[in-house]
Amino acid sequence: MRRRRPGPTAADLRAAPPPPTRPVLVTRAAALAARVERLAAASGTSLHVTAGATEALAAWRRAPLVLVGQDVAVELAERRPARRAEVHVVASAEVGQEVLRAALGLGAEGVVVLPDGEAWLGELLAAQEAVPHAARTVAVAGATGGAGATTLACLLGLLAAEDAPALVVDLDPAGAGVDRVLGLEAVGGIRWSALDDVVGRLSGPALRDALPGRGGLRVLAWDDAGRGTGGGRGRADRPLPHPAVLAEVLAAAAKAHATVVVDVGRREDAVADDVLARSDLAVVVVPGTAPGLVAAGLRVDGLGARVPVGVVLRGRAADEAVVAGAVGAPVVARLPERRRAVEDVHLGIGGLRPSRGLVRAGRDVLALLSEHAPRWSAGGAA
Repeated sequence: MRRRRPGPTAADLRAAPPPPTRPVLVTRAAALAARVERLAAASGTSLHVTAGATEALAAWRRAPLVLVGQDVAVELAERRPARRAEVHVVASAEVGQEVLRAALGLGAEGVVVLPDGEAWLGELLAAQEAVPHAARTVAVAGATGGAGATTLACLLGLLAAEDAPALVVDLDPAGAGVDRVLGLEAVGGIRWSALDDVVGRLSGPALRDALPGRGGLRVLAWDDAGRGTGGGRGRADRPLPHPAVLAEVLAAAAKAHATVVVDVGRREDAVADDVLARSDLAVVVVPGTAPGLVAAGLRVDGLGARVPVGVVLRGRAADEAVVAGAVGAPVVARLPERRRAVEDVHLGIGGLRPSRGLVRAGRDVLALLSEHAPRWSAGGAA
């Protein structure tokens, strides 16, 4: 009889190394990378070198210093990373107007041209300290349709808002709608359509104040074109936010909230990739059925190693060790079945009313999120 290989546990996820807190160099130019790495070594520090914009975004908020090679400056600027201090463009020759514009778009403090700027850059590398983190961010995905990702996302936002400002972002236009699940669909405030034409930088506090909410909780939801038509929301064909708009929204949200929860539903595209690159943790909601486990395994594989991933198992029937082995990610919480509550939400009968089991599951996920994200400072909300 073949023995089943034990799956990963929540302890494995807690032991996973966090994203790099060393200075980050983003470049595909081997000669430039070698030169800056030699400077770092001579200054008593080491670099995390990456060639991709997605990997750069994942390390962007934690790194004490970000150095962007002139060869990738334009590409990275198009991704609209959050504004932060200690960003510099590094070049091995004089740069043109396109790179200078990209440096401005990145909020870079300057362009360092080597070898003339080596002494200055060496001093900068020798004097780095960790930068403060803004929001802790969690992406919530569903292994299958109706798995409960939206319910979990709303639950996390509701619980997190008890302690500090929290935002739930809806990126699943075919879902139930985070505003409806939270009973906020009738509360005034802007929706995604109001952000279609955003140009330039968004203010975090201004975004927070413009969104629908209650207490410390805010939501960014889709417009409800289907209201009054028997519960249909008519949102599945809504255009998705432009990547630049999404990047600006997430950057602004991180400045004004302690926790940002993004409901990515079942999407596996560039939008989901961008969210994952900016997240501290991803959780996949899995129904304890054979098809659900197969779908969850594919979903976890698709997430790759870009972010720590945990599974939230819906229902009581499945064994956690079996699920972890089948899916390839640890079970970090159980989400009890709440069929009646979900039906009530779709019928528009009130908002989410967390049971004791739901609260326990939500707090388990938030505790794990805190282990993967540095403590939020209210100074980030200014």
